[in-house]
Amino acid sequence: MEQIKQFIQKNMDQIRYIKKEEVIYSPELRWYCEKNQCGMYHQTWVCPPGVGSVAALKQQYISFPSAIFFAKTFHLEDQFDIDSMNEARKTMNTLAKQINQLILENKLKAKVLGFGGCDICNKCTYPLEPCRYPDRALPSLEAIGINVSETALACRMIYYHGPKTVTYFGMVFYE
Repeated sequence: MEQIKQFIQKNMDQIRYIKKEEVIYSPELRWYCEKNQCGMYHQTWVCPPGVGSVAALKQQYISFPSAIFFAKTFHLEDQFDIDSMNEARKTMNTLAKQINQLILENKLKAKVLGFGGCDICNKCTYPLEPCRYPDRALPSLEAIGINVSETALACRMIYYHGPKTVTYFGMVFYE
Protein backbone atom coordinates (compact mmCIF):
# COMPACT_ATOMS: atom_id res chain seq x y z
CA MET A 1 0.00 0.00 0.00
CA GLU A 2 2.98 2.25 0.54
CA GLN A 3 3.59 2.58 -3.21
CA ILE A 4 0.01 3.76 -3.73
CA LYS A 5 0.26 6.27 -0.89
CA GLN A 6 3.47 7.67 -2.40
CA PHE A 7 1.88 7.90 -5.85
CA ILE A 8 -1.11 9.78 -4.45
CA GLN A 9 1.11 12.11 -2.40
CA LYS A 10 3.15 12.90 -5.50
CA ASN A 11 0.18 13.57 -7.80
CA MET A 12 -2.60 15.09 -5.66
CA ASP A 13 -3.07 18.45 -3.97
CA GLN A 14 -5.15 17.29 -1.01
CA ILE A 15 -5.02 13.95 0.78
CA ARG A 16 -6.80 12.63 3.85
CA TYR A 17 -6.42 9.19 5.39
CA ILE A 18 -9.84 8.38 6.78
CA LYS A 19 -11.87 5.60 8.34
CA LYS A 20 -14.82 4.11 6.50
CA GLU A 21 -17.16 5.76 9.02
CA GLU A 22 -16.07 9.19 7.80
CA VAL A 23 -17.38 8.61 4.28
CA ILE A 24 -20.79 10.24 3.87
CA TYR A 25 -23.26 8.37 1.68
CA SER A 26 -26.31 10.07 0.21
CA PRO A 27 -28.49 7.68 -1.79
CA GLU A 28 -30.48 10.68 -3.08
CA LEU A 29 -27.50 11.55 -5.31
CA ARG A 30 -28.83 8.90 -7.67
CA TRP A 31 -31.53 11.42 -8.58
CA TYR A 32 -28.87 13.34 -10.54
CA CYS A 33 -27.88 10.14 -12.30
CA GLU A 34 -31.48 9.30 -13.10
CA LYS A 35 -31.94 12.79 -14.56
CA ASN A 36 -28.88 11.96 -16.73
CA GLN A 37 -27.02 15.11 -15.68
CA CYS A 38 -23.72 13.82 -17.12
CA GLY A 39 -25.16 11.88 -20.06
CA MET A 40 -23.91 8.49 -18.81
CA TYR A 41 -27.04 7.08 -17.17
CA HIS A 42 -27.83 3.61 -18.51
CA GLN A 43 -24.70 3.74 -20.71
CA THR A 44 -21.95 1.81 -18.87
CA TRP A 45 -21.42 -0.84 -16.23
CA VAL A 46 -19.88 1.70 -13.82
CA CYS A 47 -22.81 4.13 -13.98
CA PRO A 48 -26.34 3.60 -12.69
CA PRO A 49 -28.25 1.46 -13.03
CA GLY A 50 -25.54 -0.96 -14.26
CA VAL A 51 -23.24 -0.31 -11.31
CA GLY A 52 -25.84 -1.62 -8.86
CA SER A 53 -27.83 -0.18 -5.99
CA VAL A 54 -26.34 2.32 -3.53
CA ALA A 55 -27.18 -0.03 -0.64
CA ALA A 56 -25.34 -2.98 -2.20
CA LEU A 57 -22.36 -0.84 -3.18
CA LYS A 58 -22.15 0.73 0.27
CA GLN A 59 -22.00 -2.75 1.80
CA GLN A 60 -19.17 -3.65 -0.57
CA TYR A 61 -17.09 -0.57 0.21
CA ILE A 62 -17.67 -0.46 3.97
CA SER A 63 -16.05 -3.88 4.13
CA PHE A 64 -12.77 -1.95 3.85
CA PRO A 65 -11.73 -0.33 7.14
CA SER A 66 -9.82 2.62 5.68
CA ALA A 67 -9.74 4.98 2.74
CA ILE A 68 -7.56 7.62 1.15
CA PHE A 69 -9.62 10.59 0.03
CA PHE A 70 -7.76 12.77 -2.45
CA ALA A 71 -8.24 15.74 -4.76
CA LYS A 72 -6.48 17.68 -7.44
CA THR A 73 -7.32 21.24 -8.49
CA PHE A 74 -6.90 22.49 -12.03
CA HIS A 75 -6.84 26.11 -13.18
CA LEU A 76 -9.05 27.25 -16.06
CA GLU A 77 -8.95 30.16 -18.52
CA ASP A 78 -12.39 31.18 -17.26
CA GLN A 79 -15.18 29.58 -15.28
CA PHE A 80 -16.87 28.30 -18.46
CA ASP A 81 -13.76 26.67 -19.95
CA ILE A 82 -15.35 23.30 -20.73
CA ASP A 83 -12.37 22.10 -22.80
CA SER A 84 -9.98 22.53 -19.87
CA MET A 85 -12.48 20.89 -17.51
CA ASN A 86 -12.64 17.88 -19.83
CA GLU A 87 -8.84 17.72 -20.06
CA ALA A 88 -8.61 17.89 -16.27
CA ARG A 89 -11.15 15.06 -15.97
CA LYS A 90 -9.10 12.98 -18.43
CA THR A 91 -5.95 13.66 -16.39
CA MET A 92 -7.70 12.54 -13.21
CA ASN A 93 -9.07 9.43 -14.93
CA THR A 94 -5.54 8.59 -16.06
CA LEU A 95 -4.22 9.02 -12.51
CA ALA A 96 -7.05 6.85 -11.13
CA LYS A 97 -6.23 4.15 -13.69
CA GLN A 98 -2.57 4.29 -12.66
CA ILE A 99 -3.55 3.87 -9.00
CA ASN A 100 -5.77 0.94 -9.97
CA GLN A 101 -2.94 -0.62 -11.97
CA LEU A 102 -0.66 -0.44 -8.91
CA ILE A 103 -3.38 -2.14 -6.86
CA LEU A 104 -3.70 -4.92 -9.44
CA GLU A 105 0.08 -5.39 -9.87
CA ASN A 106 0.61 -5.62 -6.11
CA LYS A 107 -2.47 -7.83 -5.59
CA LEU A 108 -3.74 -5.52 -2.86
CA LYS A 109 -7.14 -5.69 -1.25
CA ALA A 110 -8.15 -2.22 -2.33
CA LYS A 111 -10.54 -0.46 -4.70
CA VAL A 112 -10.21 2.92 -6.34
CA LEU A 113 -13.13 5.12 -7.31
CA GLY A 114 -12.75 7.29 -10.38
CA PHE A 115 -14.24 10.46 -11.78
CA GLY A 116 -17.28 10.06 -13.98
CA GLY A 117 -18.10 7.38 -16.51
CA CYS A 118 -15.74 4.73 -17.76
CA ASP A 119 -13.70 5.44 -20.88
CA ILE A 120 -11.78 2.18 -21.31
CA CYS A 121 -13.77 0.86 -24.27
CA ASN A 122 -14.92 2.82 -27.29
CA LYS A 123 -18.35 1.20 -26.87
CA CYS A 124 -19.44 -0.33 -23.58
CA THR A 125 -21.03 -3.77 -23.62
CA TYR A 126 -23.75 -2.56 -21.23
CA PRO A 127 -26.38 -3.99 -20.93
CA LEU A 128 -26.04 -6.80 -23.49
CA GLU A 129 -22.82 -8.48 -22.33
CA PRO A 130 -20.70 -8.46 -19.16
CA CYS A 131 -18.00 -5.82 -18.76
CA ARG A 132 -14.84 -6.73 -20.66
CA TYR A 133 -12.57 -5.27 -17.97
CA PRO A 134 -14.31 -5.47 -14.59
CA ASP A 135 -11.01 -5.17 -12.70
CA ARG A 136 -10.11 -1.97 -14.59
CA ALA A 137 -13.50 -0.23 -14.86
CA LEU A 138 -13.77 2.39 -12.13
CA PRO A 139 -17.10 3.68 -10.82
CA SER A 140 -17.24 7.25 -9.64
CA LEU A 141 -17.71 8.33 -6.04
CA GLU A 142 -21.16 9.68 -6.87
CA ALA A 143 -22.23 6.53 -8.73
CA ILE A 144 -21.92 4.53 -5.53
CA GLY A 145 -23.68 7.20 -3.49
CA ILE A 146 -20.78 9.04 -1.85
CA ASN A 147 -21.54 12.68 -1.16
CA VAL A 148 -18.25 14.25 -2.20
CA SER A 149 -18.93 17.80 -0.99
CA GLU A 150 -20.14 16.68 2.45
CA THR A 151 -17.28 14.19 2.86
CA ALA A 152 -14.79 16.87 1.82
CA LEU A 153 -16.26 19.30 4.34
CA ALA A 154 -16.16 16.69 7.11
CA CYS A 155 -12.53 15.90 6.25
CA ARG A 156 -11.58 19.60 6.17
CA MET A 157 -10.75 19.52 2.47
CA ILE A 158 -11.37 22.45 0.18
CA TYR A 159 -14.14 21.61 -2.27
CA TYR A 160 -14.24 24.89 -4.19
CA HIS A 161 -11.12 26.91 -5.01
CA GLY A 162 -12.74 29.76 -6.93
CA PRO A 163 -14.38 30.51 -10.28
CA LYS A 164 -11.39 29.71 -12.50
CA THR A 165 -10.78 26.25 -11.07
CA VAL A 166 -12.16 22.75 -11.09
CA THR A 167 -11.35 20.20 -8.41
CA TYR A 168 -11.78 16.47 -8.90
CA PHE A 169 -11.93 14.01 -6.00
CA GLY A 170 -11.25 10.31 -5.73
CA MET A 171 -10.91 7.63 -3.12
CA VAL A 172 -9.10 4.38 -2.50
CA PHE A 173 -10.67 1.97 -0.04
CA TYR A 174 -8.16 -0.49 1.42
CA GLU A 175 -7.41 -2.99 4.17
